[in-house]
Amino acid sequence: MLTSAVSNKSTPSGKSTSSTYALLSISGTSQSTMDIVWKIFNEVFYSGDMKCTQQWIISYAYGDRSQDISPSLQALAMLLLVVDVVLRGIAQVFLCNHPVSGIFICIGLAFTSGVMLGYSILTTLLATGAALFVATAPLPDVLSGLCGYDGALVGCACYWFLAEDYSLSAAVLLSLLSGVVHVACANILGIWSLPTFTFAFNIVTILILLAIQNDILSLDFREDSPATTTSFSPRWTDMSFMFVIDASIRGVGQFMFADTTIGSAFVIAGIAIASRQGAFAATLGATVGWIVTLYILKVKNVIAIRSGLFGYNCAGTCASLAGGVFYSKFDLQTVVVGIVGACLCCLLNVGIVGALSPLPCLTFPFITTTWIILVTRTKHLSNKDMDNHKKSDDVVDEDEDLSFSKSDKPDSYENVGANEESICQEMDGDVMLISVNEANLNDH
Repeated sequence: MLTSAVSNKSTPSGKSTSSTYALLSISGTSQSTMDIVWKIFNEVFYSGDMKCTQQWIISYAYGDRSQDISPSLQALAMLLLVVDVVLRGIAQVFLCNHPVSGIFICIGLAFTSGVMLGYSILTTLLATGAALFVATAPLPDVLSGLCGYDGALVGCACYWFLAEDYSLSAAVLLSLLSGVVHVACANILGIWSLPTFTFAFNIVTILILLAIQNDILSLDFREDSPATTTSFSPRWTDMSFMFVIDASIRGVGQFMFADTTIGSAFVIAGIAIASRQGAFAATLGATVGWIVTLYILKVKNVIAIRSGLFGYNCAGTCASLAGGVFYSKFDLQTVVVGIVGACLCCLLNVGIVGALSPLPCLTFPFITTTWIILVTRTKHLSNKDMDNHKKSDDVVDEDEDLSFSKSDKPDSYENVGANEESICQEMDGDVMLISVNEANLNDH
């Protein structure tokens, strides 16, 4: 309206024309900037996976746009693609295919240890590379970070449990193996339409821990790990408001060895960026976990309960069952299924802890519980979601379109579908969805 009012005002010597053009230009620039900001906001917080952004990076790294840029810019695009895949791999620990979620989770890990964060980033990259070049994992799995999350957990576990002298070398070896084992597990479990979860991480990690525990290897456990050096006040085990906060929040972060309340809060925020439903379900599962273990199962180690060690498997179970990953809708029934799964996970948790003591139970309770619930084939289970996560049976066509289609979006994001399509079509003034030839990408 301001532009219209100025253009209708008559002024001598044609000044109104130039003023009008100037205001139109400013108004157009402002409108364009706001549109871009709004589209980026929708891409980050409502797309669920920022797939359009990844396709845009791929187009400059390997697609048609790579022919129009300098080699240095193309190399930068390739580096951005690697960073994107690594961040997605870290986020996939919490069932999130979102690079910004990975950034928040990395911040959460840094509050526990910057060295552990470095281990996690390195091992995620190595596991992804091994899965791609040795086990020839499907390209969509690699781009989604599904081949890297086992490596991320392996890196954290090696830092946490093994002596400092050889923790890095063990992390490198085990992460490479975890990438290959992950693909093998996906192929085997795909027969029963079951996801692999963190099974590969558990296999390679528990084997080396068992060998060290039984003096098969001339290696030692880390004596100065945060688990053994953290000091607690005498009132740490007393029930209080902070007890509830610590146990509920740390119960989520401990899934990836985030042993601080602030760091775990960043982890929950990262999950919420990809899925608010998933963040709620994970926190709910951790809460159910510590309540059941403390008041029903009467676990003696209250310090471990408040630290989240009896909550993280329950958080993973509830996030898988009630977080919109494998179930078609989010309602009271799916929440009840998630709570039931968390309660079952508590029982498995204390049993496996007793069987493996003094070794950690890792994420065996989470995997076992979630498989049991999924095998029931309850009526709330979405066959579409199961098919999406049955990666081993996927056949990737040579000229597969990896674009982010509307049918792939969660139902809760339908209201912003138009905004996502606008992002994909208008960023940089060109179409961003690129039909990627798998053979060409593998050649590069």
